[in-house]
Amino acid sequence: LSVVRYLKEDQRFDDAKKFIEKAVKYYPRSVALLLEYVHFILRDKDFKKLKNILLLIKNLQAESNPLYYSKYLEGLGFLSVVKGDNKTAAKQFRLALKIHESHELRSKLASLELGGPTGVESLIKESKVIELINKAKTEMRKKNWDKAFQLAIDASDLYEEYIPAQLLLSEIEVKRGFFTSAIKKLEGLQGEFPLNFNI
Repeated sequence: LSVVRYLKEDQRFDDAKKFIEKAVKYYPRSVALLLEYVHFILRDKDFKKLKNILLLIKNLQAESNPLYYSKYLEGLGFLSVVKGDNKTAAKQFRLALKIHESHELRSKLASLELGGPTGVESLIKESKVIELINKAKTEMRKKNWDKAFQLAIDASDLYEEYIPAQLLLSEIEVKRGFFTSAIKKLEGLQGEFPLNFNI
């Protein structure tokens, strides 16, 4: 796997794909290799092969590994999207993220366009907001308050019901000296979500 990751980092995707295909032939029961192979299959949009590999991973019970099972669900989610079953895809993506929070999956979801059934749209929106929050936190660590403030506003505007985005915006408002705005926002959230003790 290290060789494949090195080749991917070096942007040598064709070499990496050949290497992983060879490795899967030698070790067809290695779920780690099969899951790495799934990345290339998705990249090539070979959904028939994806279905077969996911079935093989299912038969191997994902080696009873929660991380592998989460990646398996992620693959199933993308297969469901291709089939047009967005409701099932949303459930599979949510379960995958519940088992193992994955920045990679969040980034993939954030790159999708909004639209479609509410479940998928909500998940995509949430992923976009989490990505904006992470960028804002990075800017906060760099003490780049204007950029952090703008990213927090974007996150807050994109999904007003997502409490962590509102809390981050309030935190930045306090650091920038906008105390009245921050207090007003927090009081509004507390009135709207009285049972959420993070507010």
